[in-house]
Amino acid sequence: MPHRPASSGVPIRRVSTGRRLAAAARLTAFLIAFVPGCTATRTLPPQVVVGGSTFIVRGDAASRTAFAPDRPAPGAVFECAAPLPLADGTMRWHAWFPTRDAATASVSVEVDSAGQWREISERRGLVQIDGLARATGDADRLRLIREAEARERFVVVTLSRPRALAVARNSGGGRPDDGVRGTVDEIAALPSLEAPVARAEAVLARCRRP
Repeated sequence: MPHRPASSGVPIRRVSTGRRLAAAARLTAFLIAFVPGCTATRTLPPQVVVGGSTFIVRGDAASRTAFAPDRPAPGAVFECAAPLPLADGTMRWHAWFPTRDAATASVSVEVDSAGQWREISERRGLVQIDGLARATGDADRLRLIREAEARERFVVVTLSRPRALAVARNSGGGRPDDGVRGTVDEIAALPSLEAPVARAEAVLARCRRP
């Protein structure tokens, strides 16, 4: 018979690998969005599952065409943040719409050493989470994030040239998540997103000024 370790009498809580990976992915994304100086690498798999089976991005053309963001696109008024140097000469530029103190949306643009954008991340809604900067440890941050997500609906659009992948999704607010994926060109061209690349380029043009 195979050897089985003796039980200590303490119940063991087993957490599926999928749930652990989903929680880690969600935490990483929010740390990048909210914690200054966080440079963790984002990953954009073909399908993203968050919270079990709640969030699965769809990759077919019909779903992309039908996708409707639950938050409007940011306007033309924004406030630039200080640029953040990253690895290998990459720079991250960030802007709050309309201002940092009254932000309802944000746009981040990573630019390579040749001056070309590598990744664009646009967030509409849930731009700031009270207390997150003062959180003590990952568990506390994740708790604050989950509580904020339960209260407010938000939209995230990510265009990644290095990964040749783009994702647009609605999430939070106590409603089912809804997302689509495609190439950078496919997602950027969706009329419902109202030209996210042009918005990011406007951020770069203004925030790069001396």
